[in-house]
Amino acid sequence: MQDFPLGAEGAGVVVAVGPGGAGSLTVGQAVAFNGASAFSEFVTLTRGSVVTPIPPGLGGAEAVALILSGVTACAALEVTAAIQPGEAVAVTAAAGGTGHLATQIAALQGCTVVALVGGPRKADAAEALGAQHVIDYSRQDVQSSLRRLFPGGLDVVYEGVGGHLREALLDCLGPMGRLLQGVEGVADAVDYMLRGQHVGKVVIEL
Repeated sequence: MQDFPLGAEGAGVVVAVGPGGAGSLTVGQAVAFNGASAFSEFVTLTRGSVVTPIPPGLGGAEAVALILSGVTACAALEVTAAIQPGEAVAVTAAAGGTGHLATQIAALQGCTVVALVGGPRKADAAEALGAQHVIDYSRQDVQSSLRRLFPGGLDVVYEGVGGHLREALLDCLGPMGRLLQGVEGVADAVDYMLRGQHVGKVVIEL
């Protein structure tokens, strides 16, 4: 299939710089990028702002993860939710793409992190990333576990799964708690609150 670019984030080496230059980028420089056909052998980038030089000591795979997933987790937690040390932060899919980064960011900020995962291997991974509490929703009841751990409710929920898990987390969100939810789930979350079950709680779109 032609003219159907695949891939978003990628990493590579600059092989040419077009007319007008590209800021500080030089031929031979390792870079990570977003917004291009990353699965291609060669990629032409017309906006220098989507290209980030990879610092020495950082591998291409790590840089690719950070350029979008890392920025998403960091902006959501540190800017939008403005997490504070001591706050209770729940992270769904805590061993996944943005989830494993959100877990580390919240832990480094001094929050009490509860990781929600599916399966023992992911539970071990989340614990290794700094989560103080891990709930395996394939074997544990999420609501009862959270209510036992945080009787006053959660301060922040970083949610990327949806469905029944999101509803369980909404039930455990404390007064003026912050739900960080992808755009596809915001309408459902708002509707859930407007039914009178979560009045006064805040929904934030990533």
